[in-house]
Amino acid sequence: FGGAYVNLVGEAVSRDGRFGVAGGMVLQPYRHLASGARGKQVDVGFVPEVKISDATSITGMVSYGTSRYWGEFLHTPSTSTLPPKLKFPSRYAASWSDWDVGNFNAGLIARTRAGKWQLQVSAFHSRNQADRSDYTLFTSDAQGLGRASGVYTRPRTTASSSGEVKLAPTLGEGHRVCGMARARHTRTLSRPGFIVDLGPSDQSQMTPPTPTPLVTNVDPTLDLVEQLTAGLGYEAKLSDRLQIRAGIQRTRYRKSVAVPGLPINLNDESNWLYDVAAVFQITPRWTIFATATRGLEESGSAPANAANRYDVLNAVVARQYEVGFRGRIGTISLIGSVFEVAKPTAALAPNGI
Repeated sequence: FGGAYVNLVGEAVSRDGRFGVAGGMVLQPYRHLASGARGKQVDVGFVPEVKISDATSITGMVSYGTSRYWGEFLHTPSTSTLPPKLKFPSRYAASWSDWDVGNFNAGLIARTRAGKWQLQVSAFHSRNQADRSDYTLFTSDAQGLGRASGVYTRPRTTASSSGEVKLAPTLGEGHRVCGMARARHTRTLSRPGFIVDLGPSDQSQMTPPTPTPLVTNVDPTLDLVEQLTAGLGYEAKLSDRLQIRAGIQRTRYRKSVAVPGLPINLNDESNWLYDVAAVFQITPRWTIFATATRGLEESGSAPANAANRYDVLNAVVARQYEVGFRGRIGTISLIGSVFEVAKPTAALAPNGI
């Protein structure tokens, strides 16, 4: 979109092959977004690896990114006719609107093998800091005339730590069992934003400057998520053509939300999860596969406009089924599948719950 950037990528390996590192960075000091906004962005990441022996290795990862620009905006037509096309580049976001977000990720995976046993231990930490994530809302008629409002956001911080231990013995030729235990802890501190009326708007013009809103300090809402999971898996090569995999997990999910001045909302539940897969090789060039999965997803808490606002919603149990193929025609690879995903989605009931 007319911006400038620098992309650097590299790798290095020691002479004995025991140590290596890959990494890179993207520098965008003059970032131009599709929305017409202007800003800057920096992303840096590295993946070091140490091979202690032929059977033991440690792989790490670390990344940091920061992005800052004018902020987002949304348009809603007030009539059945769409407004005229936007003119770029124009600053449609409020003059005080800002988007300032940074993220940090770090982790490691350690693997070792002794005879028929394989052990893997991993740990990760992620942190997202959104000092500002403002956006501007427009309601416009067919001529692009209407009204604008800006949403001023306060800081929001999310930090997540997770870890896993996996042990897998090999049971004869083509058979393997895997035991797994994992845990995660996520902590989010957020403060509510507020809406500022920006007055009449004309889509053919930049949004007129307005005074920066007066911001008052408010106590944060604390959102905590804890999850413990244990599982067993089995993989087998039943013939030269057929491979199967199956796994079952028991997970405990606990989420609490503490809003200032209100009782703590809590949800504590346990679920059985599973995954099954089969791969069959029809010919050396053509393979078919089928999978079935039952997983868990967070559903958050009820919004402020609900009668049970801030109540912690039950975790969503999602199911996915898939059947597909993979093959080659000459030098062309073909992959195709059909799948179905089913899961409940939260919505307001007639009584506002």
